[in-house]
Amino acid sequence: MKRTLTFEEGLEFLVDSIRNSTSIPFIASIIGQPNTGKSELIKLVNQILNPAGIFGWSAPTTLDRQAFQYLSVPKPRYVLLEDVGGYIGSDNCARQLFNKNPDLRIFIFRYPLELSFGLRDYNALIYNPNSQDKSNPFGARRW
Repeated sequence: MKRTLTFEEGLEFLVDSIRNSTSIPFIASIIGQPNTGKSELIKLVNQILNPAGIFGWSAPTTLDRQAFQYLSVPKPRYVLLEDVGGYIGSDNCARQLFNKNPDLRIFIFRYPLELSFGLRDYNALIYNPNSQDKSNPFGARRW
């Protein structure tokens, strides 16, 4: 079984994977239910890598090929695909746009009940119980 990473460990794992990869663009799928921290993880990756001169794309997999043509980085070093429906959508998006599968699949979750997904196909699991519920002005729910 894969080791479950904290949010901070998962961030470090993703940043190191991008920095150390020879695959260009390095494609990572960030998969999880709403309000688990996918967008926050992507934002922090960009905040770390962009000042170092490493630029990439990040987008939900609902964007189509034409939408990617208007993104600002002409030759991205990395691509972060965000999806809530499992990795199949991000795999299809990566194949359509770059003719390859993602280099890395990350599943991020907030509650252990979300682990009902088939996890063997993920490279990393990130447990983020402190993620903020965007629909709840008081933040994360507590059971």
